[in-house]
Amino acid sequence: MSLKILYVDDEPFMLSAVRRLVSLDGHQLVGINNPQDGIATAKEGEFDLILSDMQMPEMNGVEMVKRIRANGCTLPILFTSGGMSDRERTDMGRMLHEGVVQGFLEKPLTRASLCAAIARLTENPPQM
Repeated sequence: MSLKILYVDDEPFMLSAVRRLVSLDGHQLVGINNPQDGIATAKEGEFDLILSDMQMPEMNGVEMVKRIRANGCTLPILFTSGGMSDRERTDMGRMLHEGVVQGFLEKPLTRASLCAAIARLTENPPQM
């Protein structure tokens, strides 16, 4: 099954690397490099899954996801991060517990971990 995935990350290298990884499994990735455009794209596009970095300069991933959810989006969301502060860990735990996000992957991402998380979230999508 080919999926359409939205990925928001301010790092061009990560957008390119994740696009390459998911394309190996036949998925299409729309890469967005800032949270404001990510919010608009999530609202306008038809996606199967949203991936987002947690740490971005204009707005962090937590705030972006809150705004995406406020727009009525019920898609599964998976956070990625190369390292988190104590506050981000607390936010992540709360968001996972509340079902606001459905998963987290530590960078650097591997094909195996990314594909497993995508499969888990899209084969049995969470009910929101």
